[in-house]
Amino acid sequence: MTPAGLHSTVRLLRSWFSLPAPATFIKTFAALVLLAIAFGWPPVQAAAPPILAEIDLLAEDHPTAARVTVRQRLAASRASGDTASEFWLLLAETRVLAMLEDGAAASMSLQAAAEVLVRLPQPQMLATLWLELEHISVDATQQDARVLAQRMAALRPRIAAFGDAALSCEFTQTDLWLLQDADSYDEAWQAAEALERCGRDTGNMLAVADARTALATLSSVLQPVEGAAAATGHLERALEALGTAPLRFRRSVIEWEFGLMLRRALKPEAAMPHLKSALARSREIEDRAGIAVAQIGMAQVLLDLRRPAEALPLLKEAQAAVEATDDGFRMVSLESMRIRALAALRRPEVLAAIEQARRWDRPLAQPSTRADLARAMAEGYAAVGHHAQAYAEMLRAEAFVKASRAGARDGQVLRLQARYDASRRDAENAELRHRSESALLQLQTQAARQRSLWAALLALAALLAMVAYFGARAMARRRTLADLALRDELTGQPNRRAVAAYAQAQFEQTRRLGDSLGLPLALAMIDLDHFKSVNDRWGHAVGDAALRAFASAAASVLRGQDKLGRWGGEEWLLVMPGTSAAELPLVFERLRSRYAATPIEGIDGPHGLTFSMGGAELQAGTPNLEALIAEADRELFRAKREGRNALRHAA
Repeated sequence: MTPAGLHSTVRLLRSWFSLPAPATFIKTFAALVLLAIAFGWPPVQAAAPPILAEIDLLAEDHPTAARVTVRQRLAASRASGDTASEFWLLLAETRVLAMLEDGAAASMSLQAAAEVLVRLPQPQMLATLWLELEHISVDATQQDARVLAQRMAALRPRIAAFGDAALSCEFTQTDLWLLQDADSYDEAWQAAEALERCGRDTGNMLAVADARTALATLSSVLQPVEGAAAATGHLERALEALGTAPLRFRRSVIEWEFGLMLRRALKPEAAMPHLKSALARSREIEDRAGIAVAQIGMAQVLLDLRRPAEALPLLKEAQAAVEATDDGFRMVSLESMRIRALAALRRPEVLAAIEQARRWDRPLAQPSTRADLARAMAEGYAAVGHHAQAYAEMLRAEAFVKASRAGARDGQVLRLQARYDASRRDAENAELRHRSESALLQLQTQAARQRSLWAALLALAALLAMVAYFGARAMARRRTLADLALRDELTGQPNRRAVAAYAQAQFEQTRRLGDSLGLPLALAMIDLDHFKSVNDRWGHAVGDAALRAFASAAASVLRGQDKLGRWGGEEWLLVMPGTSAAELPLVFERLRSRYAATPIEGIDGPHGLTFSMGGAELQAGTPNLEALIAEADRELFRAKREGRNALRHAA
């Protein structure tokens, strides 16, 4: 221990004994602990055992062969009773199995390592921290991103306090992977830069290559076309970091990243040679997962090149390897591509493919991945004319996109909170060291300052509570007024402004998705027949009841996405997304029978009231919504001219 360090420890001890009112036992125990730490007990390991780095290096060339080596050395360690070597070998095996994407076997190996850890002769903090970090890596495909962020936040200060450079570098690498999976690109970029620095500091060039590969991926994702040059530079520097070592597994990963980057840059022909190179290296080292991802990448390129028939055999071959490792994430992507290929070929078996894909649509999968699968299902349904199902899948995709954004925000908040807590703890420790040299008067001053701070905080909290209360009241009033502005006061249905806005939104969405999905849109103008005579015969109160009865009848038979709004007087506008003109007679009959059976207050027995309906379907030549409404209005007048109580629509 250096003289300066000893002097600081003595000053800290003196400050402990000057604190008011602690028990003598606590003082004595704290003093012993501080002295023990000051003189180097317990001993702290500076790095993980070399065996971990040794196996990692073997696995980066041939993970299957590395696993065989680990199993042989494990048998020797168990035979000799060397539990320490057995633990680190089991941890190394877990990492190899994770590279091979054999999640079930990795979990079993990790559990065995945990059982060996409790049999070690003395507490092993370094081993415990490595084990917990590997647990998070293995669980990465099985747990929600927010849960993983919480576990990383809890582990971060413990690893930082331990002070082992290799372990800290490993933590940064795991954090980088999780941030990329959670689409937290800004934080992932910072983590990649930190990983490159710690890789250089520890001499771990594999970490440097990982960091540069991640920077290439982020450049490509953030700017698919403009960032291609930067991504290429990062990947070339990743290969430089590998030097002349074979490292076939790592090189296959970089080739695969090259292919994906070029595909994102809209250069599918240039991407294919890199993906084929990744496939050849993976076959050479018997890496089933690597073979599968290379084939999936090639299938993506073939779909981009509009060659779906060539993509299907690749996807079929990749499916066997992916299912063997039970990789739900990759299966979702594979099934999405298979559905898109069958949809492009307009094959009827696309429906069976959609149903098969649903078993991989699991809640634990990333919402962004589920959104892509839902969009693929929509394309599949649309390809065979199932427009209602296609529309439902598009709505589901939009919900997953919103969930993905919310999950990313929650994970970012947790990570920022963890970093804030760590910074706060560092600041508090620095403040404690500063206060240890202060006298009792300084402590009393601090106490007074804290009381003043609490008073200020209480006053601020009261002020914020008042602001929140009045703000909530104002928002509630605004919501009420906004709702009244968009509702018909008599019937409770949307008024003309609201239903027109909904019709405009559906018009624009159908125009946007029409080319790719072929979704129809139909409008109908409805007018209650002889409504003036109802008012003249029974009075305006009965006329109002007739309008309410029609609104009630419509609400009970229309679909969830259909919207009926009062257009004016006894006229109504009905907006029907996903409905074609051929389906309008069914809508008319359901509505007519239900209205006839709906009682009207003030009229005894069957009321006998009817309505006329004019429909129109959006066509390629329809210039705008007003033209579509005008067409429906013309059909309504035709229905009234030809006797009322009828539907008329363009052929």
